This record gives sequence, structure tokens and C-alpha cells, in this order.
Amino acid sequence: IRNCDWSSDVCSSDLIRSLIKPIRAYHGSAYDFDRFDPSRIGTGEGAAAYGHGLYFAENEDVADTYRRSVSMLHATPEQWANEMWRRHTESAGGDTSKGLGHAFEHANESWQEAVGIPDAMDRWEAIIDHLSRIDSNNSRPPKRIGATYEVELPFSQDELLNFDNPLSNNVGTVAASVLRDHDPAAISQKTLREIESGDWRFISPNPQHGNPYHQAAYNVRQLARTKGGSQALQDAGIPGVRYLDDRSRHGYGNTSNYVIFPGSADSIRILRKYGVMGPAAAGAAAASQEQR
Repeated sequence: IRNCDWSSDVCSSDLIRSLIKPIRAYHGSAYDFDRFDPSRIGTGEGAAAYGHGLYFAENEDVADTYRRSVSMLHATPEQWANEMWRRHTESAGGDTSKGLGHAFEHANESWQEAVGIPDAMDRWEAIIDHLSRIDSNNSRPPKRIGATYEVELPFSQDELLNFDNPLSNNVGTVAASVLRDHDPAAISQKTLREIESGDWRFISPNPQHGNPYHQAAYNVRQLARTKGGSQALQDAGIPGVRYLDDRSRHGYGNTSNYVIFPGSADSIRILRKYGVMGPAAAGAAAASQEQR
């Protein structure tokens, strides 16, 4: 099943997918594209903090927040003005005039906060200038910048390495074995045997020598962050990583983010994309997209 061509009718059948229980997830981007390109890994906002791969969110709002932040990093003052107008119009229940007024207030407050920082002041003055040219009575805000992708990841939650607790299941045990093969100094043979047997859960480590299991978990995480390490994990049958998103870490939910290692990019199925970016970024969109 794992070697399936996921664009084919056979592999995309309900029967095959019911055996795998694929993950429904979302990806926010500044660009418009039709497939995920592993060569773009590392060119996005993040720093591969949770693994070397393509990043997705179980919570759609998390992906949309990333779309907005990464898109606005590359936005022109005109795009900033239009995006502010669009967002404030949505908050005003669709009232374009009220939305424009709120956008002006927001921009002016930001300009005041930027006093003494010449580049920031110039940028906010340009944004305010573009806001002043908007005719809210005879036009509507343009579409939002960037795009959000709803995707299907052909893996179950249990197949992914649990970044928050790497040694908690069989996947973690496999990862520890990969770590030993990849870097024998990162985990001793004794510690690996105890992880494989499950005995490590009942052993009290000698405080004078630290906790070898905590160190092993840390080293597994480090392994997933590197290009060579992610490849080694994937070769062992681990397609990626899962970890709790920021809201869930603070007790406001129980949703995860996912990192899919590069070799599995072609198996990611885009179900829909929405909110395609503004015209200024269109030239770059056909050829590239950012990935964390």
C-alpha cells in the first residue's frame, strides 16, 4: 500500500484509504501551486524546529495564521493596505466603509508606535496613503494574500514519530535503533536494548550520570531535524513527525502539527486550495513555494 501511486484511481479508492485512515490537514502558504516541492524545504518562516520536511496543521486556523504571517512578510504597502481593509471589513460584518475606518485607525496606531524607526514609519505612511485612495463605497476588498491548502496525508497518526514523547511507542523504538545506526555515540547499546525491551520505563537512572533516556529522546528529535536523519528515519518506515500545536501546548485543545519527510511529498494529496494570493506574487508562484 505504501508504494501506491496516490494519484491513481486504485490507490485513491475508499477501500485503500479506509485501511490507512489518512490524516486531514492544512498548509498555509504565500504562493499558489499544485504540488508540494521538497526542494523548497527550509525557505519558509520556520527553522525546521520539529523536523526536516513539509509542515501541516490539523487545525485549519493554525495553517491560516501561518499563511497570513508568511504572506505579509513579502507584501507591498498596497497589499498591506488591502489586507487590512479586507480583515477589518470581515470584522465589521461586511461593511466596507466601517472596515476602512477601522483599518485607518489600526494603521495610524501602528505609525505612532513606529515613531523613531524611519523605515517602519515610511512603510506605515505608504500603507496609510494607499488606504486613503480606497473608494469603499464603490469597491470591495480583494481576495486575501496567500493560499490555504486542505490536504490528505496517507498515514495514520500512529505511524508518525511523536516529537513530544519520542520513546513512547514502537515508532520511537524504531527511531532509537535508527539513531544508534546513524550515530553510535548518540545512544549506547545498553540504553537501546532497554528501550527495545521496555525496561527503561522501570529503571531509575543514576543522577550522577544524567538520564540516558532523556538524552536519547533529545537525540532522536535532533535526528529528525536534519536532512540525513529524516532520510534515515524514512528509510526505516517512519514517514514524518507529529507534535502538539501551540494552542494545545497551553491547554486550549488537542490538535497536532505534522512534518512529512521529503521522500513522501508525492503521496500528499491536495483536496482544495482557497484564498489565492494577490497579483504581486503571481510571477513567483508558478515556480516556487515556501516550506518550513
